[in-house]
Amino acid sequence: MLDNASLTPENVGNSTEAKRHFFWSGPVNSTPPQGLSGKPALDIKQIKEITSRSAIVKEFFLPLESCRWDGERLTRGPGNPASAEVGISGLRLQEPDPTNREVSREKAVQSDLTGLVQSVVEIRKHPDLAGAVLSDEIIIGKNPQGGGKRARFGLFCPADGRFKSEQPGAAECHRQILQGIGQAGLQPENAQPFDSATGFAGLHAWVNQVRLVRKKLTVSPYWLLALAPLALLAILPFMCSGGRDQVPRPPSTPVSKTTFVGIELEPQSFIIVLDISGSMGKYFGTVKSEAQRALNDLLRIQGSKTYVDMIVYNDQSQSALGGLQELTAPVAVKITDFIGQLREGGGTVLEEAIKLAGAEAIQHGKKTTLLVLTDGEDATIPRMINNSQSVRDRFGGVPFIIHTTHPRLFNNFANPGPGDNFERGMERFSQLFGGRFGPSPVKTPAKPQP
Repeated sequence: MLDNASLTPENVGNSTEAKRHFFWSGPVNSTPPQGLSGKPALDIKQIKEITSRSAIVKEFFLPLESCRWDGERLTRGPGNPASAEVGISGLRLQEPDPTNREVSREKAVQSDLTGLVQSVVEIRKHPDLAGAVLSDEIIIGKNPQGGGKRARFGLFCPADGRFKSEQPGAAECHRQILQGIGQAGLQPENAQPFDSATGFAGLHAWVNQVRLVRKKLTVSPYWLLALAPLALLAILPFMCSGGRDQVPRPPSTPVSKTTFVGIELEPQSFIIVLDISGSMGKYFGTVKSEAQRALNDLLRIQGSKTYVDMIVYNDQSQSALGGLQELTAPVAVKITDFIGQLREGGGTVLEEAIKLAGAEAIQHGKKTTLLVLTDGEDATIPRMINNSQSVRDRFGGVPFIIHTTHPRLFNNFANPGPGDNFERGMERFSQLFGGRFGPSPVKTPAKPQP
């Protein structure tokens, strides 16, 4: 981990702007003083005073003139357009020079993201903001100078203090930065994985080398949700007459649980973790239909809430919803649309998905089950087995379970046991974290007593 002495203007970057934004003061892994109350006793006036310090780039955060501090969040409130009031003051999110002759565009992105991370570190030094992180309230607008986008971020300081420790705080900030980059239509290109164990020093190093390219994995536009009722009307005759693959249960049929690719599901909080490396594309159709059926089943369970998300990964990871959300019909459509837009490619690095899932579980704060679907050999699984405590640390004390399965087990005729050393490694990995490999065992009804 970098310490304060090793962070200098010389190794931050060579641009004038990067050096101007350099203000890493105090040990980056130190714990800021804690407030006496469980909830920050601040108002917007105090927030303005805190963010007006010269070491904080206030233009990278939501415009204080139109915001309020609600006790935990810097927010603009409902009804404000997400693209308003960005102008030329937000941080830059843009692609590099396509000819690779000029590096100023990517250096500008690195400089601004460095300023954002360092500003958060500075804000966390205030006793009542020791657990402050970037929030999911992000506004994106066009950059009138040079193209690309500009972004401004909200702040979140939960009263339960779950982000006061540096590792979960840095992990959450990294997650929100990725969300902002994604909302700008971009994604990191060949970035080194961020290890939350390195804290804010590691996040500083990550943003200082990131290079953005146009986003390849996208969720269908939200206006498609408006077409969902029309699509339902179009397929209603087919549903009523019965399809070749399955006949949906009538809405009145009581459901208490369901399965997803053979894994039993009950109302709970779960994340589908899908390998999208080169050999997995042929299974996307099965995953989509299974997800659609299972989510529809869960929607019919009365009296219980289910929280869901989907994370896809190859060399990097990406979230469909940006965090666990309560399952509703529109959320189910978002997930299935997301699967429909996937393109396979890249390597297999489950560890990247586990990092993102851990950050989402911490934000959710409830026991979370991971359903990992992968077919490729993955060198990070033995590493996580040998250092299982580091995996637990990524979930910040939130209870979790990890189930794994292989596509060959998606049908009911395959041998349910592990078939080779790789699958035995998957089984061992699941067992370490309270889960199982392969489909849930079929329960045989007990014979009636004579």
